[in-house]
Amino acid sequence: MKRAFCIVLCVFITLAISACNLNGASQGNGAQGGNENNGGSGHPDDGEYIWRDGSELFVIGSAEEFAEEAFVDGYNLAVSRIYTAIGLNTSAAVQLSSDASPAHEREIVIGRADREISRKAYELLSEIPTDTDDDCPRYLIYSDGRSIAIAFDRNSEHVAIKGAVDYFTSELMCESLTLPVGIVKSEIYSMKEIYQARDDKAVEDAWISYHDTVERAMAATLGVSGASEYADKLVYELKDLYSMYSDDLVAWFAGLYEPYICICDGECQKTRYCGGAGFYYSNSARDNRTVVHKGKEYLLLPDAETTAQVLGFIKSSGMLNMQNGDYHTAFPDGESERIVRFIKALQDEDSGYFYHPQWHSMLGTADFWDSRQSRDLGYSLSVLSALGASPTYDTPSGALGDGILYDGTRISENSSAARLTLPLTFTKACAVSRVVATGYVHPRLESRESFAAYLKTLNLAGNSYYVGNELSSLAPQIIARDKELGTPSDPRPLATMLDGWLRENQDPNTGHWHKTSSGSAYYPINGLLKIATLYNTLELPFPNPLAAARSAFSVIASDTKIEHVCDLYNTWFAVSFITQNLKKYSNNASLASEIMSEVRVDAIEAVRVTNEKMRTHLKPDGSFSYFEKRSSATSQNAPVAIANTNEGDVNATVIFTYGILGYMFDALGFGSRIQMFTECDRVEFVKLIEEKIEACELR
Repeated sequence: MKRAFCIVLCVFITLAISACNLNGASQGNGAQGGNENNGGSGHPDDGEYIWRDGSELFVIGSAEEFAEEAFVDGYNLAVSRIYTAIGLNTSAAVQLSSDASPAHEREIVIGRADREISRKAYELLSEIPTDTDDDCPRYLIYSDGRSIAIAFDRNSEHVAIKGAVDYFTSELMCESLTLPVGIVKSEIYSMKEIYQARDDKAVEDAWISYHDTVERAMAATLGVSGASEYADKLVYELKDLYSMYSDDLVAWFAGLYEPYICICDGECQKTRYCGGAGFYYSNSARDNRTVVHKGKEYLLLPDAETTAQVLGFIKSSGMLNMQNGDYHTAFPDGESERIVRFIKALQDEDSGYFYHPQWHSMLGTADFWDSRQSRDLGYSLSVLSALGASPTYDTPSGALGDGILYDGTRISENSSAARLTLPLTFTKACAVSRVVATGYVHPRLESRESFAAYLKTLNLAGNSYYVGNELSSLAPQIIARDKELGTPSDPRPLATMLDGWLRENQDPNTGHWHKTSSGSAYYPINGLLKIATLYNTLELPFPNPLAAARSAFSVIASDTKIEHVCDLYNTWFAVSFITQNLKKYSNNASLASEIMSEVRVDAIEAVRVTNEKMRTHLKPDGSFSYFEKRSSATSQNAPVAIANTNEGDVNATVIFTYGILGYMFDALGFGSRIQMFTECDRVEFVKLIEEKIEACELR
């Protein structure tokens, strides 16, 4: 580093030669150092001054500061700015030097240097109190009457040193400078406030850009003034909707984190399910050990779907925008590996599915829905992919295993851990149902005949939501199975059969499959959405898209009360997915544009009503409940919380945050969703997770 310092110093000396030629060309800015009692800008008889006409002055660079590679650029700039400012604004004979040289009579010492005045300045700097909950860089400028020392806290954004230089070059530049002994200036910064101001500006700039985009897009149909008014009103309604999202929501999500999952009663037995980390579904799930559901007692533990949804919120809310979407930066070091451990421990080596220990007793019974099995597969893979990991074993959806077990060892290294040990809660029937061959295929997907027989059992007209939900959960496995069953003349036998069956049963006038008159106006849309999701996953053209999109959007702005969050969410979701399908899989972008234009006509009112309906589910802690006065105590029929608790839950909250916003912005077609949270919120989230870890007795 000594060589690096010499090179930098040579550069500064070159600057000095050119700058010295400017001495006397400017009479400075008229600033007077000190006050009337210390001589102002005159030449005191006692020789106590910092600089004056023709006096020799040295700007001292610190070898220690130059050795700090992470901060050297900011330090270089600071030294250069001070040296140049003195050369341009005073008549002093300024030179550059280092603290390796003997001390001079008059110096400007910058940073931690081998000078007594520098040590004194840093001693005084250390006495300035800071907020322990904030990164608070400080600077202090100290004078001994003949020299000045600038002390500062290092910071990745060079905030303190920049502030010190700004003050020095703006307030101390005068033809001659006299200062009393003591602190000239000190300041402390709040990085929270700095980051928050920067984040707020970035978000506001995004809103301005969105407004301009809306205005330009609508000018052709509404004229310039009409488009401006339209943009004003739409952005106003969207911002009002965004006002629901408070900082409390970030704290609520962090509060659901479990740093050490344990399934044991009493002392932890270090089972395969113990030691991982994940997120609980709700406060009642976190605060209660068990729940009784249908007469049976179940553990309340974190689950894969909830954990995946929280990860989705962290990224989609905007918290990772400045981190290039890297999920690892949302957690303290090593914590994402614990989440991976949790997910990997759930995987069954025989079938490749992921089974939660709290629901083991449901396996092999009618209470364990196929949609629960399929969703756990999909969400587990989602978590692993987000954190840069893979499943241990191959899966029925086609994802390949990496052979690495939950504890980090390879299967070949730890054969005793490779097999899943059934908990005592398993019944014999349950165990028998799990003994399946490697390369497991769901019985419904074994052949064309078995799939056709399965479709005949489904009550599509009477319960399109349930059927659509089950089929959409099964879609990745259908894709994988078609690769095995397909032939050159019929490459996608199961998907083709399913498409034909759905087309035969759809009402072409509404685009619905639900044909009973009972239930709210939202219910047919819920089924429509699930089937639209299915079509997009299978990459097949959606049938009767215009009728379906119109029927879905017409319900949004109606006065029909929503029963649960999906009623409202699924309407925007359906419109968005239908237009996506038209552009991606139906080769009909013009019809997608027609639908989008119709949506824009009533968009302002649709957003306003959406806002009103969402607020009925908002809780004081910033979360949202699935039903208006309670969360859903089950997820795909599996118990996840205490029944009839008036609380928010993760599923409802992600639906009413990034979920509904994403599909709303997509349906409007003016641009991407504006971020809800920022880098400051990520920093706060990490801090809250750290506090959870520190408070965990098992860690």
